[in-house]
Amino acid sequence: WSEASPKSQSKPKLPKVQQVVTSKVDGKQSNKSSKDAALEPTMAAKCVREIKRIMTTSAARWFLEPVNAEGLGLSDYHKIIKKPMDLGTICGRIEGNSSLKPYRSLKELVDDI
Repeated sequence: WSEASPKSQSKPKLPKVQQVVTSKVDGKQSNKSSKDAALEPTMAAKCVREIKRIMTTSAARWFLEPVNAEGLGLSDYHKIIKKPMDLGTICGRIEGNSSLKPYRSLKELVDDI
């Protein structure tokens, strides 16, 4: 433990990470930030692979499927958790599970994660 003041122990500032995606629109090259980019099949496959890898870890067990708030007697769950999400639903949306709305963009996926 250090006796230094809290200001000298502040967290280091991390650089903002914003990947630029280059695409051709109407024959012209354009740059879009990654958050506006479509979820390309190659990226979708990589995301599914990584999420499934995470799903095999013991730490992920609470995030594998939607919370059954009613069944668990959590009457205020949806008041506290405004946008519930789980790894199984995310994977299903990426893979195009017919009962789930597919992601239209990388931003949608990132927002859910």
